[in-house]
Amino acid sequence: DHDRDRDRDRDRDRNRDRDRDRDRDRDQNRDRDWSRRDRDRDRDRDRDRDQGRSSDRDRDRDRARERATDEHRSRSNKDSDRDRARQGYAGAGDDGDRERPTGVSQKKPLSWVLQKLCVRVIAKGKHYTKKGHVYDIVDRHHCTLRMDDDGALVDGVTEDMLETIVPKRAGQDVMIVRGKYRGQVAVMHSRDAAKERCVLQIDTAVETMPFDNICAFV
Repeated sequence: DHDRDRDRDRDRDRNRDRDRDRDRDRDQNRDRDWSRRDRDRDRDRDRDRDQGRSSDRDRDRDRARERATDEHRSRSNKDSDRDRARQGYAGAGDDGDRERPTGVSQKKPLSWVLQKLCVRVIAKGKHYTKKGHVYDIVDRHHCTLRMDDDGALVDGVTEDMLETIVPKRAGQDVMIVRGKYRGQVAVMHSRDAAKERCVLQIDTAVETMPFDNICAFV
């Protein structure tokens, strides 16, 4: 009986050792699986990050290419508009029909013409005595007008084809086009049509100026 008990205890210890070894192997296999999953997850994350960086680089490169194309197209359009204005080209653009005024011009540099000024055409031709505003300053000699009556754009206009427009009522804003205040906005307090002079409020100063030095604007 004593031998049988001893054999039974030995078998039980052996089975316990085998179970412990099996549990240890299972734990090691589970640890290896977890480690492998962690490596796979890190690899996938790195791959996704690399792909994201590559996509960002491609997107930035495409945006830079599109921006360069837009800038080139814009420069080309401006150069084309400038050439048309210089050569008197009459054509159709995004802003409607463009015209070349008739009349003789001395082609002097612009001295008082500013963008947005309201002016009257004094050159003989289709728009003689009609009003418009300075739509764009093309170069140092030419501007483009937007006519008030039909909205037409008139290219290649020189300064000697235009005259200023002075508001008829006091209290209106005007732009000073000559002298030290050129480009500033003032309030016309009063006007003397006989003397062609007006009194202006320029910030805190009060000045008297001839009609030729001021102009209405849009």
